[in-house]
Amino acid sequence: MSEEEAFKWAARISDKPVEEVDFDYAIKILYRYLKRRADISIVYPNALDDSEAMIMVVTQRHPHYSPRRGDDPKKSEQFIKGRVDALVGKALTNDGVQNIQFITAVGEL
Repeated sequence: MSEEEAFKWAARISDKPVEEVDFDYAIKILYRYLKRRADISIVYPNALDDSEAMIMVVTQRHPHYSPRRGDDPKKSEQFIKGRVDALVGKALTNDGVQNIQFITAVGEL
């Protein structure tokens, strides 16, 4: 989700004006809210160009994949949408978050 969408979502969940929500607060609210429902982590990489950074909710991890070892993500076992993905997707869409994408290192699920 975009930073803007995360700010709006966190404001709605915590009943605060969106003007009072900053990045750290939005991430904290997002993490606490979703962590109660599923085993997730949150990644928020910096945008390398002028585009907006996206906040990623990580729902699955490959137990043996390591880019440090030179593993090729296209050759590793690919994920399929599961129960946790459905829980997180439903929780976010029920709260008004739109345009959720489920992606892996090699593309969209």
